Amino acid sequence: MNIRNIVVPTGVARAGMTVRECFRFCVQANVPGIPVVDAQDRIVGRFSIRNTLKETCIPDYVVAHAELLGDHVGCLAIPEAHARKVLETVIDPFVMPVDTVATVDLDAPVVKVLALMEKYNTAYIFVVDGERYVGTVTVMGIARRMLELDA
Repeated sequence: MNIRNIVVPTGVARAGMTVRECFRFCVQANVPGIPVVDAQDRIVGRFSIRNTLKETCIPDYVVAHAELLGDHVGCLAIPEAHARKVLETVIDPFVMPVDTVATVDLDAPVVKVLALMEKYNTAYIFVVDGERYVGTVTVMGIARRMLELDA
């Protein structure tokens, strides 16, 4: 199975963009993260919805004791004003370093993509053609393509 039919084109993030802009790119493409590129369009990091929400909405002590939380802890709700503030924040402090970014070539086999996903503990991988970013492959995209083979 080839990843060419699974790649989802996405936007890219750049320093100075807002969380809102990056969330939009991710939601529109149905991917959990996008690459952050420099002025020469080289991937220099990644923007992840999960990491951004973790850094802005969940105190460390809540994560440490998550299994103790009940289902009705209104005092820990995220106020809409805080959510709006997060959306206006620039992404720069939330960009994960380039060593957390796995990329594969457009002709990479699915097994390599899956192995890299496991190695980097992620559900998505960035796809490049040479040095040019092409899109993202997600574990859901691979599962969807496998189901299409059965149809």
